[in-house]
Amino acid sequence: MSIERRDPSWRVRYRDEGGSNRSHSFDLRRDAEVFEREVRRRKQLGELAMVDAGKQSLNEFLDEWLHRYAISILSEKTLRDYGSVYDLHLEPRLGLTPLRSITPSVVDNVRAQLSSGRRQADHPQGALAPERHPRQGRLVGLPHTKPRQRGREANAAS
Repeated sequence: MSIERRDPSWRVRYRDEGGSNRSHSFDLRRDAEVFEREVRRRKQLGELAMVDAGKQSLNEFLDEWLHRYAISILSEKTLRDYGSVYDLHLEPRLGLTPLRSITPSVVDNVRAQLSSGRRQADHPQGALAPERHPRQGRLVGLPHTKPRQRGREANAAS
């Protein structure tokens, strides 16, 4: 492991757990030293793979999740349902995106794209999913019905 000057930056070189050469560049020497200490610490703890965590894409992560967890825990129908939703809505928008780049604002943008793309033809039942009114916080798009009366209120009304 080493820190070397590469104008205009500092580079930390190290080997990962698989023996591959890795490097990270920093503007400040102090940042490079902090990173080098972290790599050493993670090597001692056996967690060096965590240094590169988040570089894998959402597709890669979900493939790993599917094989390590989901297949043994979830029913076939649930797996099919999750897969169709992912394939239709998320994979085209986020599939190749590295996990560390999927921030709350990215999720909000995708959700807004999905919401704005809703049309009557997209829903076989012919009804749009309910949404909240932006100012009043109440559900819109649902038929307005009187609240169901319970207990004594129902008996008194009859």
